[in-house]
Amino acid sequence: MRMSRLIAGLVFAGAAGCGAKTTTAANMAENCGNSLQTAIVSPLSVTLNVGDTLRFSASMPGCTPAPQFRWSSSSPAVVSVDSLTGLATAHAVGTVAVTAVPTFDRTIVGASTVRVVQ
Repeated sequence: MRMSRLIAGLVFAGAAGCGAKTTTAANMAENCGNSLQTAIVSPLSVTLNVGDTLRFSASMPGCTPAPQFRWSSSSPAVVSVDSLTGLATAHAVGTVAVTAVPTFDRTIVGASTVRVVQ
């Protein structure tokens, strides 16, 4: 059974023990999917001005190789984000969540709060 919960921008998905030695992307779920996993987005929160850009990063401690992430915004009209690179652009005043999901397991989500001002 797999459980996930969002806490301060991090989601923990649980089971037990990460120790596989494979390093191919195809085996990422085997390498990392059986341990307590955390997707960490950096920065965790940020304030941008309209027109600013910022490249977010994400990691999952203990996962080797580092997973690839897909990025999204809760409101692309306020902040758009390139789904492959994590490059965000602030378009309008508001507050959004920018999320990162590892490609091997969509139940693990990391998030950042982005506030956009004039």
